[in-house]
Amino acid sequence: MGVVHSHNGTRSNTFKSTGKWYFELHTHNVGGATTGFGIAKTSADLTQEGGDDTNSIVIDIQGTAPQVRYNAGLEGSPVGTPYANVTYAFAVDFDAGLFWGRNLGSGTQYWNGSSSADPATATGGITFSASGANWCMFTTFSNNGDSTTMNAGATVFSGAVPTGFTAWDAGAPPPAPPPTSRPSAHPPIDHRRTVGGLELQQRVPELRVRQSCSRS
Repeated sequence: MGVVHSHNGTRSNTFKSTGKWYFELHTHNVGGATTGFGIAKTSADLTQEGGDDTNSIVIDIQGTAPQVRYNAGLEGSPVGTPYANVTYAFAVDFDAGLFWGRNLGSGTQYWNGSSSADPATATGGITFSASGANWCMFTTFSNNGDSTTMNAGATVFSGAVPTGFTAWDAGAPPPAPPPTSRPSAHPPIDHRRTVGGLELQQRVPELRVRQSCSRS
């Protein structure tokens, strides 16, 4: 993700509408009080603060207490500091409409700031309206110089992927190799017989005829 100014956003060029997905985001230089990271619809307004409406759900810096923000309201509990030069983890279940985020920098690292929240067991997720839309990984910046990097699975994750979830950009499994030819368990049988002075040699599946010459 590049450096932008004011309330401008950037989103991934890959999107999801179903399934359970995991990704991470690293903050390099984040100082904007309302900078946020999470997911947004492909139709979301990138000039708005993240979580302003139902078109995005993010972890919003909120000054110095990062917390999930959705539909202009704060959800869950603060996910801990620091918020600059740290990695955030996200797990999203689009089928159930549940969102989890946590700070991997230090402290308790609870999902959505709750010790009981766990994406693997579908507990403590923040409910959002996921159906009927395509969603991208998303960052909205509110400060000159803010910058982040998304990791959708191209490099090793800092945190553990919850059971049942898959890296956002996990590639499709490679196609199965073509079947290899194996020698027949039954080799050709050589049948020879002489008919009317002709020696017939038959090797399944081919038939060859030889002329047999004799001297009187």
